[in-house]
Amino acid sequence: MTTILGTILDSAGSPANGYLYVRQSARFSIPGGLVTQTQVIAPVLEGVPFRPDRATPLTIPASPEGVVVEIVEELRDGRSTTRWVTIPDSAEIAYADLVDVAPPTQDAVVPAWVTGLLVTAQHVTQAATNAGTSASDAAESAEEAERQKEFARQAAAEAIAPTAEQMALVAADPETPFSLQLSATIVTGLEPSENPEVPDPAPYQAVDEHISARLAGFNPAAYRMPFDIGSDLTTPRPDGYTGLLEWRTTAEVGSVPVHLIDGDDVKYIETAPIPWSPLLVPGIANLWHAPWQGLANGDLAALTDNGPEGHDMVAVGATHPTFQSAGINGHPAVLFDGVDDHLAATGFDNYAGPTTIYMVAQSVPASVTGTRYFFDGKSSTSATAQLAITRNASNFGAQKGSAMVGPAGDNAVHIFRAIYNGATPGSSLRIDDAAAVTGSTSVGTTLEEMRMGGRADGPPSGSGQMGNSIIGTIVRFRGVVPSEFDEQIMDWLRAEYDL
Repeated sequence: MTTILGTILDSAGSPANGYLYVRQSARFSIPGGLVTQTQVIAPVLEGVPFRPDRATPLTIPASPEGVVVEIVEELRDGRSTTRWVTIPDSAEIAYADLVDVAPPTQDAVVPAWVTGLLVTAQHVTQAATNAGTSASDAAESAEEAERQKEFARQAAAEAIAPTAEQMALVAADPETPFSLQLSATIVTGLEPSENPEVPDPAPYQAVDEHISARLAGFNPAAYRMPFDIGSDLTTPRPDGYTGLLEWRTTAEVGSVPVHLIDGDDVKYIETAPIPWSPLLVPGIANLWHAPWQGLANGDLAALTDNGPEGHDMVAVGATHPTFQSAGINGHPAVLFDGVDDHLAATGFDNYAGPTTIYMVAQSVPASVTGTRYFFDGKSSTSATAQLAITRNASNFGAQKGSAMVGPAGDNAVHIFRAIYNGATPGSSLRIDDAAAVTGSTSVGTTLEEMRMGGRADGPPSGSGQMGNSIIGTIVRFRGVVPSEFDEQIMDWLRAEYDL
């Protein structure tokens, strides 16, 4: 608990007298118990704030993240100021040093919850004045003060009006005479909280329940309460509600709810399934799979990253692969010449861990010499071959720190899946639906940059290892993709390229 110190000054610069009205913006727990939104009256005597007993210094719990304290100053100089502050986790702090999270407002309309407490404060003050000097009178006055504080809690609860969001459901302009009259009627009809320790929730719940019952009486011709019934046209009308309804249903257009009455309306909700894509799979990092609008065959190409990390593959220097409008089975793809065409994506966060890659690609030549890279990754220390799929004279392969020999290589279109997850059998390379070939790769190597079309250092250093290839899609995941998602990803890639 943080002790709030004076000195609070009035408009003339003298120690002020009056009250602070304090409440939390949300409930939270501290070691001593639950801090609620119950309001507190803090008398200010000669500039020093006290607890309601006028003897104990005012203490307020430190504010957790996301919680602010609303303080309304009602001082005897007639000044009304509302502050929104956070309470630091310290032994004490001067009132003047509290940090405002929003600009204070002066001479504003006093909130209803403060009005209720102000009435209570007057009752308590009068009770103390009449208490006399005897111990028994003082005890009776203390009990009366508690009763009056309880009255204040309930009065504050009753005074909470509907929120602007709730009133917006009633009328387009909450400031119209109709809306103001409705708001006042709703508040009048509220019941105080049955639990004085938690006065706030009851009015809000009552507003939600009470508002529908009141609306029909105000404007029956214009208001229909929204009522969601899904596809069940036999759903009964809401219990206790006698007004008109707007039935909201996902049933076929033209269907009629069984309990529809004259004056009701029906709103048909059309639902459409979300198109499936690898973006729905946990662990998705990058999806290089562009729609290619606006490009003509042979145009210089790049690859947009549609994944959450957003690392677009862009040209490096003057070299650039070309767009092929019918590159793979009549579908768009990018052609790399195997000499100097390459694309690069930078700014990766040096992730070091298991990785899964899916790729739709074709190595163009009937045969190759050396090791040719479809793509490759570079580490934070500029080491290459840190995340790659390759082809040599005999086989396809995968590399992440260490190289893994995969299935036999060829120049057909394939769906590649590479898992980089340490020693055998953790790592593997699979071509289409064939059995995966297992092997070993590193896990802890980092990833800072990726390149398509060749080794990660590109020409001239990697000139002999550029890949003459056509690439349609590359998808990168952090972690090993579970088998149920693997099947969905493969189905999606087959459909995209008619494979």
